[in-house]
Amino acid sequence: MLLYIQVTESWPSVSRSSSAIRNALITPNPQAFPTPQSLLQTKSQKKLILTGAARFNSKPKTGVAFLEENGLIYADLSPEVSKACSLATFLKGCTRLDKRLLGDYVSKPENIEILKAFIGLFDFKNVREVIIDFFCRLNSTIQKPVADAMRELLETFRLPGEEQQISRITEVFASIYFAAGPGTAFLFSILVV
Repeated sequence: MLLYIQVTESWPSVSRSSSAIRNALITPNPQAFPTPQSLLQTKSQKKLILTGAARFNSKPKTGVAFLEENGLIYADLSPEVSKACSLATFLKGCTRLDKRLLGDYVSKPENIEILKAFIGLFDFKNVREVIIDFFCRLNSTIQKPVADAMRELLETFRLPGEEQQISRITEVFASIYFAAGPGTAFLFSILVV
């Protein structure tokens, strides 16, 4: 529903020369609104996404197949974007997916590339201002504490109950979080879980 405001000449302290400016500011620009065709296209795409999410929630493989045949995933493939990255972007961005099924799906051995791409979408860096003294400030990039990074990751899906799947998730998390860090990161991330 659009609301149009009609300006009358009874506004106090408004001269005739400023009425053109006032009307230009209040009158809506028809080119700024989306066309009916684009609204219908967006609505149909939203229905496809909701149907794909519902199918994923019933059986993940059929949901992924539905999303692929309707062009909702793998449409952005390029040398920089792989199939796993495209699917992981959808899985991370869709709020209608069942978190338990999502955790179970990404942690399966055949989906290890999707898991790596999924965890790779997180930004585990935390920009903090370090104050050296009263007059000098130094901006430095510091990694988030591992507990905060794990919390951020585990808010997007539920951990599966199987030990091998949990181990796979923590191993991939540790390799991405501590890309150049010590080898004890895997053990530390298991202790946090």
